[in-house]
Parts: sequence; C-alpha cells; structure tokens
Amino acid sequence: MAYIKSPEQNESLHAFRKRTSNTLHTMALATRERGDMRVIKLHPDTQWNRVWHNLHVAWVSEELKAVWYTAIHDIFPTHDRQAKIRLRASNLCNLCGRADTIQHRLTECTEGAAIWKRTRSYAQTRQMSGRNGPSGPASSFGPHSAMGLYYGYLPT
Repeated sequence: MAYIKSPEQNESLHAFRKRTSNTLHTMALATRERGDMRVIKLHPDTQWNRVWHNLHVAWVSEELKAVWYTAIHDIFPTHDRQAKIRLRASNLCNLCGRADTIQHRLTECTEGAAIWKRTRSYAQTRQMSGRNGPSGPASSFGPHSAMGLYYGYLPT
C-alpha cells in the first residue's frame, strides 16, 4: 500500500487529485500481470522449459551461462540489433560485410565459426561416447540452428 501525502498548503485540489491519481495508476501498473518475454513471442514453437532447463544444468561457468542467456534472448549487442534500436547506422559485419546477426557472429564469421566448429566437435565426441549433456534429440532444433547447442541439440 502506498502512502499518499496529504495536500500541501499551497497545493490546489486539482493538483492533489492529479498526484493521487498518478500514484494509484503507478500502483496498478506495478501489480499488473507481466506478459511473455519477447523471445517467447518471437519463437512460440520452441520448448522453452527445455531451453531454460538445459541452460541451468549445463556444466559450464556462470559467466558462460550469462553469455548464453544473452544469445538465447537475442540481446547480444550485434550490429544488427544495434541498428534496429538506432545505435548504429549499419547492420553489416566489420570483418566480412554480411549482416551481423547472432547466428552470423557465432557460426559463420571468422573466430566465431572456428569456436563453433570446435564446440560441435567436442559435443559430438561426448555424444558418441555416451556422455550426453542437456536433453534433446540432435535432429529437432528447428529454426534455431545457431542456438542448437544452447538448446541441447547438435546441428548436422
């Protein structure tokens, strides 16, 4: 419950009512039910409970989990994302000139592609040896191929 200070001596009745109304409106907004996250709205067919479970049970440092979290939520500061919110004039990659998306940065361009290749190789080796990590079949990651590992899948 909010405390609404009584009217000041030089405050008009109209100003007091407006201040009270604004306080009550702010309280109503604060208690309003929250909507779905943006990433859930963008990819409604994804099994998000599995995604969150795989992120939390992954055998990696908390720092790497934080990076994965930003990638999964598509809030990684790529040029494409920065151009959409008008922080950058162009969405093109500085290294190769293609659109700088999260998929491009992690799987297609220079060192990101090399890291992705080593990660895939490591994960496939673990899968072949029977030491599976997070759950999920390797062939059903759908449109999130760049995020397949984060979701517990391996791209083919």
